[in-house]
Amino acid sequence: MRDCYRRVEEADGYARKLERELRHAANIAEQSRLALAQCEDALTGSWAKLDEERLDFRAAQEALTFERERHKETTELLERVIEEARLSGDLADTLSRQVAILQSTPTSNGTKEGPNAKRQRVRAPLTETNLKLLDKTALVSQQSYESECAGFLPGGSD
Repeated sequence: MRDCYRRVEEADGYARKLERELRHAANIAEQSRLALAQCEDALTGSWAKLDEERLDFRAAQEALTFERERHKETTELLERVIEEARLSGDLADTLSRQVAILQSTPTSNGTKEGPNAKRQRVRAPLTETNLKLLDKTALVSQQSYESECAGFLPGGSD
């Protein structure tokens, strides 16, 4: 009988030990469940931040593309302005040469005009004769400009 009591006591001790281990395992399982819930929350927050960063990156990329296109357009416009300025300078040079030629041309009586005569002619009223002379000069200037700039203008000379 003693042997039977001893076995019952051993079985009872073993059962208490198993109950303690079961409570300890349940505590560890609860702590693990809480840690897992915290990790899931942190992961969800990280995904939300990552999505927000992706949206910010996409917006920045679109803004950069827009700025790049504006920069390209600005560069093209500046190149056109420079080309037009160059053509304008060429035209001014041509007109200066023509003015110099016209000023050095003898008058109808065969003598060269002096500086005072040139000033008086510039100050002369717009008479029909002066207007015709002005029209001829403008026509010659336009034809000269077109012939000199024919290679520079788009589509060649028309």
